Amino acid sequence: MADPQHSYFSHCRAKAGVCMSTDILVEAFIIDLRRTRGPGMFWSHKGAARHFLFWLGRSRIPLTGVNDAVVDRFARHRCRCPRYSPNALKDSVYHSRVRHFVRFLEDRGDIPVADDLETVASYIAEFANDLKTIGYSLVTQQT
Repeated sequence: MADPQHSYFSHCRAKAGVCMSTDILVEAFIIDLRRTRGPGMFWSHKGAARHFLFWLGRSRIPLTGVNDAVVDRFARHRCRCPRYSPNALKDSVYHSRVRHFVRFLEDRGDIPVADDLETVASYIAEFANDLKTIGYSLVTQQT
């Protein structure tokens, strides 16, 4: 059984080892795609999302721990995941589908997004000062 810290893997079916909440997350993603993108074949999105969630569980990474570094690590992992093709990881479109799924989970609130606006504001002010020092016009600095 999965660690309680990994709550999205806590309701696993013993027979197939597939988690109910994983299915729910993936189906919600597909429903959202159909709603926002219109009718289409989203089986490839579904496969990428399920692969990513499977890998998270196997790597013991909680959903709340997902960030860009984790997604990059997934893209570079040496895939031996059952039912998933290692060749898929060589495809940048596949990575885009995974990132789209992660963005969907962030929008839903399943993955926390850092709210470091103060840090960003300080970088912007510093960048604006650098532009001024280099000699960019005021118009360019403000855009």
